Order: sequence, then structure tokens, then C-alpha cells
Amino acid sequence: MVFDGYCDTFWCRMAAKVDPDYLVAPIETALKFAWEATPRRCFELNRGRLPFGLHAWQRYDHAFALSLIQMADALRAEDPPKQTLHDSAADKQFMDDD
Repeated sequence: MVFDGYCDTFWCRMAAKVDPDYLVAPIETALKFAWEATPRRCFELNRGRLPFGLHAWQRYDHAFALSLIQMADALRAEDPPKQTLHDSAADKQFMDDD
């Protein structure tokens, strides 16, 4: 099988057709991870919380995406991260936090 498209599209729409055991995260979990094309809508859906990553932020709603980056910088300056990389307990807490 040859897939001629973006890899994100493959993983969210095609992978389960290739491997029925492959699971796609529910939107609530995905919103905590990363946003791309609609950062303003994702911000609303995620109840004003920032994601782990913001893909192609300069391409979609640039001014709003830049304001999110500035917000993250300000929050980090006020309260530097206390967890270390690969802290699985902290990762689970982040993913379970509502």
C-alpha cells in the first residue's frame, strides 16, 4: 500500500484500516497534545488550556497562535517546570488532568 498524503492524515484516518488494533486518541486527549489548523477553536475546546505543541503556528491564525506562545512563555517565567523529562507519573497526571 502506498499512501500519497500527509503523515498525520495517514495516522489518524488510514492506520486503523491497515491495522485494526491501531487506536486513535479521543479528541479530548488529542487536544492536550497538539493543535494545528484551528488554534483558536482548539483553545476553546480545550477550555483555555495550552497543548504540549502547536504545529505550523505561523501558517494558521498567526496572531492568535503567537499570543499563545507568548502566554506559554509568561507562564513558564512565573512558574518554571518542576518535572524532569520522561517522568511517567507526571506525564500520566498531565494526560488525566481535566
